[in-house]
Amino acid sequence: MGYIEDRDIDIAGLCETWLTDSHNATTAVIKSYGYSMIHDHRDNQKGGGTAIVFKPFYKLSVVKLSECFKTFEVTAAILRSSTVKILILIMYRTGPLSSLFNQELDKLLSDCSGKCDLIFLAGDLNIHFSSDYSCLPNQTLDIMHSYNLNKLVNEPTHCCGSSLDQIFCSSRQEIILDSVLVDGSSGLGSDHFPVLCDIKFCPSKKYFKTIEYRNLKDIDGDKFSSDLNGIIDGIDKKDSFSMQVQDLTSAASFLLDEHAPYVTKNVAVVDSAPRFDSEYRDLRKERRRAEKKKKKSPEHHRRYLDLCDEANQLSNSKKEKSTDCDSALIPLL
Repeated sequence: MGYIEDRDIDIAGLCETWLTDSHNATTAVIKSYGYSMIHDHRDNQKGGGTAIVFKPFYKLSVVKLSECFKTFEVTAAILRSSTVKILILIMYRTGPLSSLFNQELDKLLSDCSGKCDLIFLAGDLNIHFSSDYSCLPNQTLDIMHSYNLNKLVNEPTHCCGSSLDQIFCSSRQEIILDSVLVDGSSGLGSDHFPVLCDIKFCPSKKYFKTIEYRNLKDIDGDKFSSDLNGIIDGIDKKDSFSMQVQDLTSAASFLLDEHAPYVTKNVAVVDSAPRFDSEYRDLRKERRRAEKKKKKSPEHHRRYLDLCDEANQLSNSKKEKSTDCDSALIPLL
């Protein structure tokens, strides 16, 4: 964690975590550094494991894969930006390269490509792409290219040579990936070198605020009604009307504090997409009003369809004009 913290890394992909359960001393240490973690571990077996460690203000959501793969381990998460959904896949593969791996890789990318706008795949693939002895590495590259994934690491990432640790990323206008660096002098004591890169995009960052609220649903209605009637009966009717109102208001406030005291909690506040401004919001409201009336007549239905088209066109137009960008430093360790 010192390596990640010292370089102020936003998102890190880890292979061979050697974790054996979901919550343990290692995950506690990571959280103590102010990072969050998504990981997949081997059940009842040592070694392996993949993880994504990230700063909490990035909005990452876990992707549950529909299939258990035999030839590799993978952790999947969606990173949402204001313009795109980026699927991060951290993969660990060991052993001889086989045609089954290529089949499962194709299955994984086929299943995931419909869940996102862009794919970022990285990890210890343990594939010698420069090998002249097998056609399987070229088949792997062909599969990657069929999903518009380009290989980005060309330097050796292992102490014995070869680019065993790789990054594959889609080419999109909304994302800029540069400064791919293999840190051969990291001093981490591993035979694999960290691979770092800068990704510039428009992330949806999470901020937190504290709110106060009452659990009104937990109030015992009968008990509250009985206590309230007791307060009303106890008000001195000889006082002026304004004084009676003041006494009732004060007593009712104390009663409410007793039955449903204020509680506080932290809630996440996510940046809105730049296109979601007042113009687009007002058009969406008009579209919702038209949707309620669309069954009244063919004219109402046609009006609703016209507003749907207008809202989509406005959204796409504003999306293209969005140019605000932040950057994230994403390494592979």
